[in-house]
Amino acid sequence: MKILKIRKSDKEQVYRLVLEANEFYKKVTSFLIYVLNMNKKNADKYCRDYFKKDHFLYGIYEEKRLVALLHGRIKHAPRGNVGYIENVIVSPSCQGKGYSKKLYLAFLRFLKAKKIKYCQLDVLYQNKKAIEIYQKWGFKEDALAMTKRI
Repeated sequence: MKILKIRKSDKEQVYRLVLEANEFYKKVTSFLIYVLNMNKKNADKYCRDYFKKDHFLYGIYEEKRLVALLHGRIKHAPRGNVGYIENVIVSPSCQGKGYSKKLYLAFLRFLKAKKIKYCQLDVLYQNKKAIEIYQKWGFKEDALAMTKRI
């Protein structure tokens, strides 16, 4: 198991993980805005930000296979910059091994080195497992996003 910065040359592996996550979202949410009509072209478009210079994209590899990733960035806020976790994906076969926490701690080190004092994320309320993990990490609910189909 290795934590490494994900390179563009690994984008096919990133796409595979995103597709796995998309299958999960289909099971937990009824709002189609969260579920992508995912194919390779859409995955490329969806993941474009992952590889931007100012973004954090690290992954865990088992025998050269990407099995987990964390995509984060620094968001500009009125009272100082904030670290923002865009996505955490762990392959179903590797869940329960603490990989998301290892990636989260690496992201925190990145933020601390940049003198960032806060970290935020969004999570679907139906994703109870992720909510439990984020609460263990010390995240507190401080906002509510609402969606309405029109």
